[in-house]
Amino acid sequence: MAEGYMFNDSALFLTGAMALSQSAYVSWGAAVNDSTTVGFTQNANGTLLFKDNATGSWTELGNSLDNTILGDASSDIITVNGQLTASVGGYFADKVGIGTASPAKNLHVYGASGEVELRMQSGDKYSSIIQKDNAELIIQNASNGHIMFYDDTAERMRIDNDGKVGIGAVPDELLHLKSSTSAKPVLLIENTNADAVASELKFLKSTTDEAAKDDIGKISFYGNDAANSESQMAWILGENWTVDSGAEEGALHFGVASAGANSVSTLSLLGQGTAKTTYAIFGDPWEGNTTTNVGIGVADPDALLEILSTSTQQKWSYDTDSFATLTVADSSHTTLATGESGNLTLDSAGDIILDPAGSDVLPPSDNTVNLGSASKRWDHIHTVDITTGDLHMKNDRGDWTIVEEENYLCVVNNRTNKRYKMMLEEIED
Repeated sequence: MAEGYMFNDSALFLTGAMALSQSAYVSWGAAVNDSTTVGFTQNANGTLLFKDNATGSWTELGNSLDNTILGDASSDIITVNGQLTASVGGYFADKVGIGTASPAKNLHVYGASGEVELRMQSGDKYSSIIQKDNAELIIQNASNGHIMFYDDTAERMRIDNDGKVGIGAVPDELLHLKSSTSAKPVLLIENTNADAVASELKFLKSTTDEAAKDDIGKISFYGNDAANSESQMAWILGENWTVDSGAEEGALHFGVASAGANSVSTLSLLGQGTAKTTYAIFGDPWEGNTTTNVGIGVADPDALLEILSTSTQQKWSYDTDSFATLTVADSSHTTLATGESGNLTLDSAGDIILDPAGSDVLPPSDNTVNLGSASKRWDHIHTVDITTGDLHMKNDRGDWTIVEEENYLCVVNNRTNKRYKMMLEEIED
């Protein structure tokens, strides 16, 4: 076809091939190559160009020598009314919009209402990411499979098809954390607020048939024994102790395994009916036949309470100044002492028995302690045998001492220093 050949007001019908040489063009319109002309041509690179009537410029359609190009500027819009199919894949240099002409990200899928779904399918198995117009985002494995998260080398987390979550593990429970890294795994709950509100690990038992002593939450500690069998080593259990509305009471039990048994509490903290009053109970009295020895400063207490210290072991206080102490020193010397000028009273419903293995009940070394008050000594002393040195008797009326000599007794008036020999008559037994 000759260059510039034109049919005015006529149709051009081709029943075979038509070839264009470089710089040749085909156009139609009022005049050749003016602003009313529409046409196409081919440039030296083999690119097919279409005439732009508005500007008089030519727009690239395709390049037979290089990669195919649609449009010659980033602002060009190419519209395909129908399905666009690429036989060997495709490449987009910038953002792609599906449902939107102005994509905000590299791939922007838009729907005006309802759900927008991005589906990934292999054979008859598929998964979806769904955005709902109520702001919900759904990640769905629609083939009843697991959802797994990988880094560049291995699986790090998964959600099983039964809803269990595993981090570093195929989960056996609703949440399963596993790691072989030293000092791991750690569940960290970090609070960065500036107020006094604490982080919280909350156990809630929500039921309509609540009852006293219902278990609420439990933390169990398991380890493998020497036979490589999983065994419970310790636990912490929270309970409803009383569920009466307005009078609720809780219980917290601590237990450890001992000689292969771990079914009883070692320590229980209880609310017991009085506001601001709680009980701390060692052992498990509800089970019976249980013993918990408490050691303070000692690792293997051999009594219900053993306190190991080289100073005062016990102190009982009424206030800052009023107290009593119990101290055990070397050789088991024991002192029970009161603070300030406090009295020590032994108030017994039965007898008070002094049973020293050393045979002596001794006053302090300065001999300044009296038996009885200053105004009235003991009225009566009942004894089977009494062994003493000199016996001193003193009150506001007199001051006497009975002195034991080898063959007789002597009475000394300590006020006058006069001595009186007691004449004794021997009698038959």
